[in-house]
Amino acid sequence: MELYAVLDAVRYCRFKNACIPVQVDSTVARGWCKKLGATSTVPTLMLREMAMILLKDNSYLTLTWVKSEDNKRADTLSRDDMNEFMQAWEGVEVPWVLV
Repeated sequence: MELYAVLDAVRYCRFKNACIPVQVDSTVARGWCKKLGATSTVPTLMLREMAMILLKDNSYLTLTWVKSEDNKRADTLSRDDMNEFMQAWEGVEVPWVLV
């Protein structure tokens, strides 16, 4: 699930000639993204697509591992728990940008 989130971000936040910072709490996803390879078919296909996008955009990822305890909002999304997700945002000011 976390690898899909990284791929989704790369797909839709297209930056040309950029260093894209990514924080993950899965050491497996981090390893896959660092080497852009996996032993399973589905992750390999996702990583191949990610590599093609990054090459086309002349961009690269910088990966940082974070503890699960520090990654509450992302974890609640991967568990599809919107109540917990909303609680994780309580007290956090979010800047909204209108485009």
